[in-house]
Amino acid sequence: MLTTYEILNAQGKVGVGVFVKAIQPYKATGKTEQSAFYRIEGKDTVISLSIIARKYVKVLETGSKRAKTLVPSREMIDELTPWAKSRGIPEEAIYPIAKKLLKEGQQINRNVYSEQMNDWADKVIDEVVSELAGLAIDKLVNTWK
Repeated sequence: MLTTYEILNAQGKVGVGVFVKAIQPYKATGKTEQSAFYRIEGKDTVISLSIIARKYVKVLETGSKRAKTLVPSREMIDELTPWAKSRGIPEEAIYPIAKKLLKEGQQINRNVYSEQMNDWADKVIDEVVSELAGLAIDKLVNTWK
């Protein structure tokens, strides 16, 4: 029988793969894809598995709100530059694009990765519960021997 940690470790790799595959159609520079990793925290009966990616990943799924400032930060320009280059957008258009994004936000609601990740999480839960049930049954059977 596998331990919960072993199951989560194997499933963490699978989860990163599910996430990367889900965002492929939206790939521009590959930074988000490359940033994806999993983390297991805790021990024994209190353990969690998280799939983590760069902070901008949520924008793929939900868009962005209007900003309080209309002056793009250096970080924003630096993030938009490789994206624009990958799409053949001239460098002089980056600042106006950034200003427009800040002014209007980006109102989208698309299912880029959440449905796929929820399906994956359900499978992880089923596998962990099945494995734990097997351990409990083995323990019960061995107790009555």
